[in-house]
Amino acid sequence: MELRELRQSGGASSVQDRGLPRRNVLCYFGVGGIGKSTLSQELERRFLSDPAGSQARRVAIRIDLAESASLDLEQLLLRLRAGLGGLGSHWSAFDIALSCYWPRAHPGEALDEFLDSSRTLQRLSKGFKTGDQVRESIAFVTSAELGGLPGLAQRAGAHLYRAIKRRVAEGRLLADCDLFEELIEADADVDTLSFFSYLLAWDLERLSTRGDDAPEVVVFLDTFEQVTASPSRELEKLLQRVIFLMPNVLFVITGRNRLDWAEADPAGELDFVGASRWPHLHFSNRTDEPRQHLVGYLSDPDADSYLSEALVAHGGPAIDQEVRRRIIEGGGGLPLYLDLSVSYFVDLVASGRTPTSADFGGPFSAVVSRTIRDMSESEQELLRIAGTLPEFDADLLSAATPQLAGGRLKAFLRRPFLIHEPEHELPFSLHGSLRAALRQLDDERGHGWSEADRRRVAAAILERLGERISGDRSSSLRLLVVSLEISSESGITLDWQVNLVQMMLASGEWSTLSLPAMQSSAGELVRVIRAALLRRTGEPARSAAVLAEIAATTRSGPITALARLHQAHALRNLGEYSAAEALFQILQSSPFSREASYWSCDWKYLQGDFPSALEEVSNWVGGSAAEEAERLRLVGHILRVNARFTEAATVYESSLMIASTEGLIAAEAKALTNLAQTFCWTSRRPEVGELVARAESLLELVPNSTELVKLLSAGSIATLLSGGEPDLFSTRRLAVEVGYRGGETLADVVEALSGALAGDWPALLAAVMAIDERTRSLGGNRFWVPIVSTWLPTREARFVPEVPSTWLDPGALTRWAGVLQR
Repeated sequence: MELRELRQSGGASSVQDRGLPRRNVLCYFGVGGIGKSTLSQELERRFLSDPAGSQARRVAIRIDLAESASLDLEQLLLRLRAGLGGLGSHWSAFDIALSCYWPRAHPGEALDEFLDSSRTLQRLSKGFKTGDQVRESIAFVTSAELGGLPGLAQRAGAHLYRAIKRRVAEGRLLADCDLFEELIEADADVDTLSFFSYLLAWDLERLSTRGDDAPEVVVFLDTFEQVTASPSRELEKLLQRVIFLMPNVLFVITGRNRLDWAEADPAGELDFVGASRWPHLHFSNRTDEPRQHLVGYLSDPDADSYLSEALVAHGGPAIDQEVRRRIIEGGGGLPLYLDLSVSYFVDLVASGRTPTSADFGGPFSAVVSRTIRDMSESEQELLRIAGTLPEFDADLLSAATPQLAGGRLKAFLRRPFLIHEPEHELPFSLHGSLRAALRQLDDERGHGWSEADRRRVAAAILERLGERISGDRSSSLRLLVVSLEISSESGITLDWQVNLVQMMLASGEWSTLSLPAMQSSAGELVRVIRAALLRRTGEPARSAAVLAEIAATTRSGPITALARLHQAHALRNLGEYSAAEALFQILQSSPFSREASYWSCDWKYLQGDFPSALEEVSNWVGGSAAEEAERLRLVGHILRVNARFTEAATVYESSLMIASTEGLIAAEAKALTNLAQTFCWTSRRPEVGELVARAESLLELVPNSTELVKLLSAGSIATLLSGGEPDLFSTRRLAVEVGYRGGETLADVVEALSGALAGDWPALLAAVMAIDERTRSLGGNRFWVPIVSTWLPTREARFVPEVPSTWLDPGALTRWAGVLQR
């Protein structure tokens, strides 16, 4: 089948008509060690060996799913985009949609800087800077809307997003791409991201209108069993969606398992199933290409040819015929068996022995056993270390064997049974079958490595991985996931892993697709990550329940502390302040004591102990820019509820400056919200509208429904004090909708102010009593009761319960009473 046949079906666009069947998957499957990866590499070589006279532009993109980062859908799509960059710079639909998605999914990280700094993307783009191409794709939007091309700096993210939405609404941007508008409006999550492949296919189709010069693209997905072997088919569903939406690209899939997409249950976990969707993948198809092929073992003649050519001496095969016959009988055509036998033959010759047929044959485990037996002691040690690692380099091996001479290490890395992919950060690995055989032999013989040996090596390697963590997000995530796989097998989890997980969670730089199922403490750490992300995605109650379960069952102190920290955050979201504070007190002696002490200081503020809270937070110094912006937030809150509005505004403006300078979008949105909540009570209330608009613009990138509730309340208060008539119940409606109980107190304050301005004392008194009841049940924000009571006449004020609060100075409530006079 010619690749150009993929571009259309019966004259219709297979990209735009998503009802057409797909014939863009070529699958090779078979047992491990059979040579599927080698076959895939040979197919790629032949594809790129352009036939003489052909003008076709050919692109091959290779993605090994054994590499953990490839299981991250975002990384996979960026690799596809980088690989396609050589065909041209015009990928408008994908690039513009990506520019809308990125700042919402990665607040604080500039897209162009990430694209230009990733070594993997640079390798795939083959000299074309993906960041430059994305900048070119959106240049016309930025030049028209933002006055020149500021690049994709994070500070321009919100404005770019709004400009693109405006142009789409006006019908001036990619109106003929039917999914474009829907995708830029959708949530910035992996589900949305999986549909971005349609935009790549649409852009590619527009490049495919020049006849014989149209590009031909093949994507090689190796080790696909990493996807199909998962207990859940969620990742397979997302990858299948990517493939289905790119019918003008051929996907060559190699793995151990046959694809069941043509026979799968329509009510199952996959989106696109059935013979009508994938006619060539059905088990009954034996002729039509591309289809599925079972990769069998090498025939005896092919195996003999391989052994004859593997080692040559004096112009002929170095391995004599009888030895070759013995190897072929034992191996049954398994390529990995042949490779190890050749390696063993070389070892025997190097030791001065003349190999005979008696030295060969037997089952696969016997070959592995002989290979180990005739290695030097140092090489045996290196092989066992390599067998414990999903991937490695010389540095990791030397970390576990610091006494080993560098020459022996270099010699080991030249062994033919090692898989070497030099473009990867950790470029070496062992075939999975060989790793399993090594572990089995140690268990059976009883004189190999003990569990204590494995744990010692794992600990040394994890320590070295921790030393290699840098500020590069992609590299840090890659090394962290590798470390978690090592931890899963060894049962060892180190503090740096827990701390790095917390840093990633705090910054939002994470994708759960990078996290395969794991055992032991590493599995618990992965569970904490996923449960913490539930809070970020609007499920705080479920997040708190899962984290409580982890904290109660895990035996790792740092992981227990991390679970409790995020459980406390989820409880705060739910308005359960006292329960959260109880956890923060427990965490005072944990690795997260700094975070816990800060939030305990916040608890004092919620309880109305303002002098103590201000003193503690003023002494809370050091840390990152994000921590300083957060510290200033609390200082501003204490000043604001004491009606020291000018001082509070100054503090919030300092926080705003830090956030905007450092590209901390979430912190910037909070600072703008806090300023709006301050100015609404003062003569600067005309500025509230602009602050609300700026904050809402940022919250489109970093959604935070609690901040939106606060903005609504600030806008309503500013309108009331300016003599207007706002929607009095908008704050309450949103607070109830998002489950923000503290926001309902803000709604009570808005309604109390409305009653006070209208002289409706019964309504005002009812609002005060509602605030008292609500804040009593929540256990925080009780100071609103005496604040709002200052607006009541003396006769009605005597009905309000007394709420003890320690104000910063005696004039705080007097200043609140003066708000109405101003």
